[in-house]
Amino acid sequence: AISVSSLIMLTGNNTISGENISIAATGPLSVGGGDDLPFQVTVSNQNAVPIQSATLIIEYPDGSRSVVDGKEISTERKQLDTVNANEVINVPLSIKIFGEENEEKQILVSIDYRVTGSNATFHKEAEPLTFKVSTSPIVMTFETLKTVTSGQDLNVKLTVQSNSPTELNDILVKVAYPEGFDFSKSTPDTSSGEDSWKLSNLKPGEKRTINITGLMTGYENEVRKFSATAGVTRPEDKNTLTSILAQAEEDV
Repeated sequence: AISVSSLIMLTGNNTISGENISIAATGPLSVGGGDDLPFQVTVSNQNAVPIQSATLIIEYPDGSRSVVDGKEISTERKQLDTVNANEVINVPLSIKIFGEENEEKQILVSIDYRVTGSNATFHKEAEPLTFKVSTSPIVMTFETLKTVTSGQDLNVKLTVQSNSPTELNDILVKVAYPEGFDFSKSTPDTSSGEDSWKLSNLKPGEKRTINITGLMTGYENEVRKFSATAGVTRPEDKNTLTSILAQAEEDV
């Protein structure tokens, strides 16, 4: 079988043209991080004969999760089977979107199908559904001294707050330390190494605080940067971020 974007075939006295098969995805232009994005895919067959074995393929951006069970999902397939002559099928869908504020994302939609009299599988793509993440589901802020003496212990406070209307699960927070910072302890304890903390759940509006202590060394007037990243993890690897939800930085 081969995949092509369009076709023209004769089946009996009827002409099948790929130009007469259309597919379109429509939905909101923006969505809040952690919110559900409802959208619709429309498949239209304006040929005089049906198309068969039609399969709708939806490819989601990184970090997307099912609205049913909250599990990460990258590709979804829906069997439409036969799309009759002059038939229009509307398929309503919904996905939970995670991402940073103002981040642009796309959902890719296509269809595979066959026609009578051919063993080939044909492929047609829709224009991508493009949207922006209007708000971040998480807000992070650092609190620490602006100046420190070399050789002095430094406490860095990182506050993680939910900005999502629904509970967030499996959030991973990672902190990158600057050169010259020697980690000694944290409250709560790290979940992995010296730089990672897992938040199994974060309720709407809830705040979590991570206090980090370490020894800072450096030369006079040097500026050192702390940075933090929060995101959702992969089901198969709870120590790897699949989508970034928020970032924060602080200079000392």
